Amino acid sequence: MPGNGLGKRDLDAAPRACHTQEAAMSPNPGHAIANVQPPPSAAGPGNQRAVTHGAFADALATPRARELTPVVFEANAHLEPERDDPAVRRYAVLLARIERVCRWLAGQDDDVFADGEAGEVHGVYERLERWERQAATAEEQLAIAPLTRTLSRRPYRRRTPSSRGRPA
Repeated sequence: MPGNGLGKRDLDAAPRACHTQEAAMSPNPGHAIANVQPPPSAAGPGNQRAVTHGAFADALATPRARELTPVVFEANAHLEPERDDPAVRRYAVLLARIERVCRWLAGQDDDVFADGEAGEVHGVYERLERWERQAATAEEQLAIAPLTRTLSRRPYRRRTPSSRGRPA
């Protein structure tokens, strides 16, 4: 090939995997551009580079869930921390995730569509719907949903310092 210093014999000797035009035109056909650049560095622990709304990030949802757990116990006197703590913590994580997504959606230009012209909704809506169904199920199981409380005849009563440890 004129101009690049390679003859036909040099090109025929190039590795068969490098048959792109760029590789054939370079002085070293076996040294393609993709092989020159190092791979991106791995994200370190606690890295939040890819976080958009943070609902999937346990590091962001868990602290809020820890704040919500005592609030759920305070608002529902029939729940016993010794017995119901794991279920209430799972419920609080769902609430924290839902809260993060709703806050993120409220900050978007369009809180429904990622691309309004194409009719493409934000990808998180499918997961948000699943989390809301799971939260509704948890409310029923914990007897804190309004209908469940009514059917079980458990009145809604805020826990006071003097009523702790007493059944509702």
